[in-house]
Amino acid sequence: MIFRQIISKSGGCATYIFGCTQAGELFVVDPRYEMVDEIVRLAQDLGNMKIAYIIDTHSR
Repeated sequence: MIFRQIISKSGGCATYIFGCTQAGELFVVDPRYEMVDEIVRLAQDLGNMKIAYIIDTHSR
């Protein structure tokens, strides 16, 4: 199992990344727009994991 917490440099928001190495999939909770490149790079660094789901708990 993969778990990462990424804290926004501007503060106030955390992004969570969960994944399964056997399935090769990740899901991302509350990504910030300015963190997209960092998240994609992390997925690649973890072994070209597929970002299967994105969940936004702050949407209106």
